[in-house]
Amino acid sequence: MVAAEGALSESPRAARPGWSADNTWPAFFGEPSDETPWGLQFAGRHLAPNLSRVAGETFLSPTFVGVEPAEYRRGGATIAPLRAPARAGPTLLGAL
Repeated sequence: MVAAEGALSESPRAARPGWSADNTWPAFFGEPSDETPWGLQFAGRHLAPNLSRVAGETFLSPTFVGVEPAEYRRGGATIAPLRAPARAGPTLLGAL
């Protein structure tokens, strides 16, 4: 997803809002340790996993993953990181 931000940064529209792969960062909550709880968030415009580490177990929640552009070209190949889940969504909704 971060690579898509790099592709988006090449758009003429990117300069004003500052879209770029550089707009992602980690944030630690507490001190990483095996004895005390702590957390990590990797934040960006379309990526925000939140991990918590408590009593030797890791939990992932809440999490947001998106991508823009949905597909882009890099080195002659078409990259579409979330194509399969995007196509599965309507099928899942239809099954409900």
